[in-house]
Amino acid sequence: MTRVITLVSILRAQGIEVGRLGSDYRTGTDTLPAGSYLVKLDQPYGRLARNLLDKDVLHIGSPSGTVQAAIDMMVHKFGRTTSYTSGRITSTDTDVVVEYETGEFTFESQIIIRGSDSTMFSDSGDSGSIILQRGTNAAVGLLFGGSSSYTIANHIANVLRSLRVRMA
Repeated sequence: MTRVITLVSILRAQGIEVGRLGSDYRTGTDTLPAGSYLVKLDQPYGRLARNLLDKDVLHIGSPSGTVQAAIDMMVHKFGRTTSYTSGRITSTDTDVVVEYETGEFTFESQIIIRGSDSTMFSDSGDSGSIILQRGTNAAVGLLFGGSSSYTIANHIANVLRSLRVRMA
């Protein structure tokens, strides 16, 4: 099954109406070719569709490519628990041992971030937030853990490579 068919199946399972164009469709400046999938946002689950498909990060905007993390790089993110926060990268090559119910796991060469102005950069529930470079909004990392004084993130290049995806 192709990625497109998988995505269409997931959207339809959530009650989102997904159509397929029988002929070319002009949308102002663009033309969608016949056979393209179309998700109209004026449907009962249109808001859900927008949230699932929109690449904008709340209060930040769209990511603009990727960049390698660097010490002292200023970053920001929007998380479920802490909302918008900013911080500074303090390490790009830290090995971290994290304890889970199934045991301890070592994550090598991780990014460490500390919040700006002595505030927390993240908290429980923010995992999965994309971390972006301030000023450019280039993706730097993917938040996965931390404490009250620091946040741990995977390098975005490693995440994309592991998932076999790329930034659009």
